[in-house]
Amino acid sequence: MFEGSDPATSGLWETDGTAAGTSELAVAGAGSSGLFGGGIPADFTQLGTIVIFTADDAAGKTGLWRTDGTAAGTHEITVNGANSYGVRNAAYGQGGYAVIGMTAYFDGESAAGTYGLWSTQGTSAASVPVANASSSGLSPAELTSFDNGADILFAGADNSNIGEQLFLITEAGVSEIANPLPGKAFSVNQSDGFASLGNEVAFGASDSTDLAGALFVSNGTSGGTTRISPTTSSGLGIDPTFITSLGSIALFAGYGTKQTEDLWITGGTAASTADLAVAGANANGLLSGVEPDFTRLNTTQILFAGEDTAGIVGLWITNGTASGTYEISVTGAYSGGLFAVDGVSVPEPRFTLLNGRVLFYGLNAAGVEALWSTDGTSAGTTQIAVAGANANGVAPGDLTTVTLACFAAGTRIATEHGDVAVERLSVGDRVRTLSGRLAPVRWLGWRRVACRRHARPDTVRPVRVAAHAFGLGRPHRDVLLSPDHAVFVDGALTPIGRLVNGATVAQSSREVVVYWHVELDRHDILLAEGLPTESYLDTGNRGAFANGGPATHLHPDFALRAWDEAGCAPLVLEGPALVTARRKLLVQAAALGHAITTDPGLRILADGADLAAETDGVFWRARLPPTARDIRIVSRVWRPAHTSPGENDTRALGVAVSALWLNGRAMSLASPALGAGWHGPEPDWRWTNGDATLAPADASELAFTLAMTGRYWRDQGADGGQRRRHRSRRTSAA
Repeated sequence: MFEGSDPATSGLWETDGTAAGTSELAVAGAGSSGLFGGGIPADFTQLGTIVIFTADDAAGKTGLWRTDGTAAGTHEITVNGANSYGVRNAAYGQGGYAVIGMTAYFDGESAAGTYGLWSTQGTSAASVPVANASSSGLSPAELTSFDNGADILFAGADNSNIGEQLFLITEAGVSEIANPLPGKAFSVNQSDGFASLGNEVAFGASDSTDLAGALFVSNGTSGGTTRISPTTSSGLGIDPTFITSLGSIALFAGYGTKQTEDLWITGGTAASTADLAVAGANANGLLSGVEPDFTRLNTTQILFAGEDTAGIVGLWITNGTASGTYEISVTGAYSGGLFAVDGVSVPEPRFTLLNGRVLFYGLNAAGVEALWSTDGTSAGTTQIAVAGANANGVAPGDLTTVTLACFAAGTRIATEHGDVAVERLSVGDRVRTLSGRLAPVRWLGWRRVACRRHARPDTVRPVRVAAHAFGLGRPHRDVLLSPDHAVFVDGALTPIGRLVNGATVAQSSREVVVYWHVELDRHDILLAEGLPTESYLDTGNRGAFANGGPATHLHPDFALRAWDEAGCAPLVLEGPALVTARRKLLVQAAALGHAITTDPGLRILADGADLAAETDGVFWRARLPPTARDIRIVSRVWRPAHTSPGENDTRALGVAVSALWLNGRAMSLASPALGAGWHGPEPDWRWTNGDATLAPADASELAFTLAMTGRYWRDQGADGGQRRRHRSRRTSAA
């Protein structure tokens, strides 16, 4: 979901990351300029079965709204005691939302004009003021969840008139944290950003002696709030801004000894805090005058906007090291910069993770404010064409995502009374976890998915894990999981979709599936048909399930930050641990009788009939009947990522053809006579997809040579193979 502009107004849009799956919702009661015409960020936040957000109504009030993802289910929440201009009045109302359990906290304006802390559970009756610490209002800002989502830290005003102070929200209520610097005028710099480091929060603050802001960390107590003083900061102070979490560290913009605003990292101590010397950065600073919008692409990398040596504000990526920080070249971007117009930075990119890619706001070559998508590579960064957008661009804002991670109906879960089908479980039942603990079921979510009608069917079609795929009894019979459901392998959790090998772990062609998920008292490993898999992790996204309940669906592409704080095991999405898990699955597949072959089982067909062919395995030749109109090269199919653990190429590949002849005349591999079933030409060959066609042009003989074949599953046909990279078995030239 995101803010977007049509030809007339700024409204509520939804996307699945494709052009066809992007559209605007027609919402009744919106302001004359649209829900977001007033310019206040929507701050979409999942809460139970709904999403809450900030928007303008027809009366011109900026208020609290809710949506279930449909036009009919989108409306304003009446808030009693709110200001006549709205509880989220544009005069303030930009502090965002933070959630503990089923309650969201936010800054709001009362009828008396004071800005205080409010809470909501998504209804009018449950939207109430919570606290005002000063006579003019608490003015809460930077509300940030930490400590496994149990607490919220924020900046607010008390009656000391010294500046913003630290406040803590727990289940017990709201309290101010005593000045951690006795004798000094401690003040939080609320615009610098707060970032969770697990059980602590990093933020910017200053005292009466500071010329600029300093870096602090706090565990929610006065004694546990300390100043971080790196030796490389500028003489005026580090002045940290845009503080953002990356696992156990945080990234931020700060000033070093060069007096330029650059990229910094911190682990919460002085020794772990340093500025990164980034090659290609602008001489005035990589982040000088830039809103970087640091956003995690995966567990080890963050995307951001930065300025290069040419003064172009473009797309950058970092893994928290200098050598791992670089600019991504983007084809089709505006000449003045993907994130700049004539040298003036546009609003932040609004990066949002969706299905392994990041969507964002950027300028195309024509200067249009467009929706883009990236996988963190130059080749994988493209613009998404949006129908119905404003002529100046859809200008997407506040992109927000949700995914499913579930069991298919019929999957049996281990309980204290034996295995029980997931759909027959009830709240209060006790399931048996991997450690042997009996854990109570807290919530059950379900949803029916029509895979065939989904814009990206492969993201929702279930993955079938064959009996004993991970070892004897794991699972003890076939089990269906959604692609995002994580299984416990070698002490870590990995989405099953990243372990597909096409044999023992393969995507099903099922068109309709009913998915279920099980929430326990905490995130844990339960046993599904004997296979250790994750329970539901509540990141505030339960709305993907039809029954909703006291929560919604799973982590937005694993809501990486929430996983760091509340996950019961490390999350593996890439790297050596993933390669090792894939390799072990292949060894087990071989033990179960699945064999890999380099024989493509190649056949040449003319109008559907097999032709006799001469071959030595590399050079192939066949006589064509005079009436032939449709020639096909048919073979087994493989996917490199399925049979080569270190590969990520998931294309369906047949054979790699290096040369073609018709009646002895060489034929270009880029010829339009090569029809359906061919991948794009590569420098020395062109892959088929296992069923490639070509026009015979009245030729009487076809000949071709193979550059290489693949690593195919022997027991699979042309529609179910795997693939490895383009280096599986290189054959010699004929």
